[in-house]
Amino acid sequence: MGIDKGKLSTCYHEMGHGFVFTRFGIKVEKIQIGWGIFEDGRTIRSANVKVDLSTKAGRKYWENFIVGLMAGDGFERIYRKEAGFTFTSATGCGDDEKHARRNISIGREAYGLRMSIDDARSEAQRLMRSNRKRVDELVFALYKKGSLKGSALR
Repeated sequence: MGIDKGKLSTCYHEMGHGFVFTRFGIKVEKIQIGWGIFEDGRTIRSANVKVDLSTKAGRKYWENFIVGLMAGDGFERIYRKEAGFTFTSATGCGDDEKHARRNISIGREAYGLRMSIDDARSEAQRLMRSNRKRVDELVFALYKKGSLKGSALR
């Protein structure tokens, strides 16, 4: 049986969050994906990255957290383009962007943050490209196992 490109796309998305958070020293406890099909044939996906946010402090941490929020979309866009999807933006990224926008607003007030959604996504994509071999290894491990402990991302 071949690779399910939709499921692999979900893995790239969730690994984007986990990989970037870990690179920035934000503790990831676990990455998990779920996959299934409704009775009417629609595909469902569920996934999450569980992060320890007990150390929120400072401008740099805030910027890194926002990059991590947008990394799911950033990583998935690269994969989807390479895989030949007709659209590169994932349909489930609205919540990530909503959270990132909210955190950018809070960061502006608290720290004078001057970051945009596009800045955060671009930084995440730069990290993916510069660590591509490791990212691909982790994505395929997540695809195969369905979940990874945060310690596997180090």
